[in-house]
Amino acid sequence: MLKLVMIEMSVGTKALIRFLVWNRLIGNRKSIDILYKYFVMDMSPSQIADELNITTGVVRGKVSKAKQYGLNNKTISYIIKTIYGDLMNIKPIIERNGIRGYRCTICRKEIYGGITDTIAMLRHIEYSHRDVMDGYINMFVVKVIEGLKRKA
Repeated sequence: MLKLVMIEMSVGTKALIRFLVWNRLIGNRKSIDILYKYFVMDMSPSQIADELNITTGVVRGKVSKAKQYGLNNKTISYIIKTIYGDLMNIKPIIERNGIRGYRCTICRKEIYGGITDTIAMLRHIEYSHRDVMDGYINMFVVKVIEGLKRKA
């Protein structure tokens, strides 16, 4: 059983954790809250949309993104539940800089992407601070594995 979990861990789980860490590093708490409410608290898309003042389409889009990593709902729920507290304690490294831009809190670089701000932020983190992102990803992968070992 644990061997099968490890195979799944190497592909889908790590990709989901990467997605969650990246969202936290850019300060996108809402995406993480959507997934937590949907998968862990078992709220419907319309309940989440009402509570967070967004459309159900946004909720369904985020849920669909999480499911695209090939994990079932129970696995996604376990991962999010296991890392949520520590994930939310991560201080974002991208902050708003005035009306039209962002700034990295590590290297102070200005980030402008126009319509594709999130892509510009992702590229900056991937190329300039990959070690920070990978450190968090590895920490959470270990936390999920340890939790699975305790359950087995």
